[in-house]
Amino acid sequence: MSSYTRSGKTIDVVALKSKIHFPTLCKTWLSVSPNGQYYKAHCPFHPDKTPSFILYSDHGYCFGCKRTVDAISMVQEMEHLGFLEALEWLADWTGEDMPLRSREERIKDSYTYPKTSLPQMAIDYWYDMLTPELRAFYHNRLLTDATIDKYRLGWDGRAYVTPIWEGEPGTSEVYSVKLRFPEGKPKYGNLKGRGAPRLFNKHVLNFAKEVCVFIGEYDTLLAEQDGFHAVSGTAGQSVWMECWNKLFDSCETIFVIPDVGELTSGYNIVSDLGERAHICQYPANAGHDYTDFRMLYSAEDFRKLVLEPSLLKPNSMNVKAYWEDNDA
Repeated sequence: MSSYTRSGKTIDVVALKSKIHFPTLCKTWLSVSPNGQYYKAHCPFHPDKTPSFILYSDHGYCFGCKRTVDAISMVQEMEHLGFLEALEWLADWTGEDMPLRSREERIKDSYTYPKTSLPQMAIDYWYDMLTPELRAFYHNRLLTDATIDKYRLGWDGRAYVTPIWEGEPGTSEVYSVKLRFPEGKPKYGNLKGRGAPRLFNKHVLNFAKEVCVFIGEYDTLLAEQDGFHAVSGTAGQSVWMECWNKLFDSCETIFVIPDVGELTSGYNIVSDLGERAHICQYPANAGHDYTDFRMLYSAEDFRKLVLEPSLLKPNSMNVKAYWEDNDA
């Protein structure tokens, strides 16, 4: 569910969350104090003598009870509300009296899809620019030379380049690339006029019965390298195009794996894909994303600790029920 309509007004979940500074929201119920570049408070979910609830800009994590909450699940817990009621509460809290634009409307206005593909010579040039020293960037993310060569990862003189292949890597068309800058901000970028969201690695959906949906191309590449069929949206899980849903028709099981703190974005995709989709969560102290997890654990551990447990949990949009079940 990316939007919710009440009284003729549409609440865009992603846009609503982007307006919320999580520490400020938490001041509604908690005594919040600075803690370096973050904030801290006594955790409301367990007896907490020393403040162990760390508040980041978009979520909170308790180092005592190991619970992660975002703005929506926080309101659900503190106000004892259901998911849709929490959305209404947050819409009122932010003062959003006018309807917010839907996800598809925002994407349509923000991006232009190019009609011509990038020349193959450009992809080859960037790939050839990738020296052994530059390959170390990918090696540090556990990507092998075989994966680098298969996907023709490259360097354009200022940023690392990931081609977004329309079909089989190396043989299909490329309309856009994802840029990863080694220093400064923004960390990620696109070529001018070619930043419209696309589904990365979507060719695996032609034959995969089981697929993992990640945030980010590098996690997707590593998971594919590890033997999982994996895809990701190039604009993150917060931007999911409805037209992608039909690409999953042949998939029997879909695992949606949000990064830590991005649970609601994951639930949006689960809601779009239906009963075959299952929300997954990394165990405590196992890193922020798939690459972090793999720095500590094996691919076999990922299946046992992340994928398989999700099959035993509800895949509904009731985040409160999910947390209660997860803590049981």
